[in-house]
Amino acid sequence: MVNVKSLMLGINGFSYGYFMRCKIPAITSLFNTSGRGVVYNNNFNIENAWSVIMEYNNGFNMPENINKSNTVLINIPVKNPTYGIYSSDYKNIDYNTEISEVFKLIDKNIGKSPVIASINVLNRNFSMDEKCNIYSLIDSNIYNIINKLDEFIIFSPYGDYKSENLYEPYGVYISSRARPNPHKTVNISEIIKIFSEIIYL
Repeated sequence: MVNVKSLMLGINGFSYGYFMRCKIPAITSLFNTSGRGVVYNNNFNIENAWSVIMEYNNGFNMPENINKSNTVLINIPVKNPTYGIYSSDYKNIDYNTEISEVFKLIDKNIGKSPVIASINVLNRNFSMDEKCNIYSLIDSNIYNIINKLDEFIIFSPYGDYKSENLYEPYGVYISSRARPNPHKTVNISEIIKIFSEIIYL
């Protein structure tokens, strides 16, 4: 049976380094109570990285479990504007608008279909205060939906923005399921496969 209360949420540029710098109690609580790990990836092009994540090459070639589950896609940056029932220009979108629209549609579809969504605003350069505002806004929205989920993966394909086309190669992985190998980093190509397994009860 398909687990329709499941979410795979990518947050590009999301970094463990900001857990202590910004007030994000919901995500910190998940970090302390859920399966966690580190994503390693040095392909910092957002479209290339998400093409690997989503097995996309001018079309999606995702695992069969996902294809037959009517999974809803929201704001997936395999191209610009993004792909899904909500689409944005990830280079120019206002962060309040993007975060609000993405979480509104996550909330609307949880319980109807599994959801794969992406938040892309942190892919750009922001001041420390702006980043904390974005982290806090993401955190408060996660707080509002997390108890509606049975299974989830929250991850970032790479970490904090350093300069143009350069990010930390280590991203976040927090999940209701333990990572495949507790002693190794998670590869971005593994994430969709893990999600394809947890959307079935």
